Amino acid sequence: KMHWAATTIRKQYLMVVETRRLQELKRSFKAHQGAIVVIQRFARGFLVRLRLVKGRTSLLERIEAATNIQKTWRGFRGCREYESWAEVVYSRPIAAARIQSCWRGFAVRLALRRQRAATARGMFEVARARFYAAQRIQAVARGGQVRHRLRSRKAAVAHSVVLIQRAFRRYLTWKVVWYKAREKQAVVIQKQARRMLVQQRLKHVHQHAAIVQVSYRAHLRQVQARSQTREQCQATAKRRADAARSIQRFWRQHQQQLEQARIWAEWKREQGW
Repeated sequence: KMHWAATTIRKQYLMVVETRRLQELKRSFKAHQGAIVVIQRFARGFLVRLRLVKGRTSLLERIEAATNIQKTWRGFRGCREYESWAEVVYSRPIAAARIQSCWRGFAVRLALRRQRAATARGMFEVARARFYAAQRIQAVARGGQVRHRLRSRKAAVAHSVVLIQRAFRRYLTWKVVWYKAREKQAVVIQKQARRMLVQQRLKHVHQHAAIVQVSYRAHLRQVQARSQTREQCQATAKRRADAARSIQRFWRQHQQQLEQARIWAEWKREQGW
């Protein structure tokens, strides 16, 4: 079962991978379909033009060959007829004239053949020069079109990159600002919480100190009431109360100074001093 499950998972994974690859190929083909059609069009045009040039040259050569064959055959047939007639009338002058005519015909045909070959060669050179010129013009035009497309594509890609960078930098800036704001809020909350805790602790300390003072004073009054007079007890209690108030005042001032020093240190740490 595990082997079957692993095989099924691998089969599904390969199917997904191949499907994505096929989709990528389809998108790439659709994206370059126009360029492919243009390349096919120019290639077919080049092949058709090349076939036309070759066909024209071969047609001229065939026409010339057929003309030469017909001319030679007609000349041969005329010569045979003339020889048959000349053999009856006279032989030697006719033979000399025949030789001369054959030679002249051969020379004329050779010169005409050479002239026609030179004419065909000149026409072929002109056609080839025109073809090379058209090919060069097409190459320059295609290069200009491709460079224009590349510049447009490059400008679009650069604009897209600038937009992406701008959005990402804006996101980073907002992220930093948001974290700083959250950190500042957390620091404020911590400061308020610490202040509340310190105030609660001071309150409990003051309450316990007051309870201790009251208990201790009551105990002192009870002890002194046995050995001193009422006036002395009152004077002593007043003096001690003043002393306790002085101690409490100095203690509160000390606590306030500590709190101010702590707040000042936290503020410096927040400001980065």
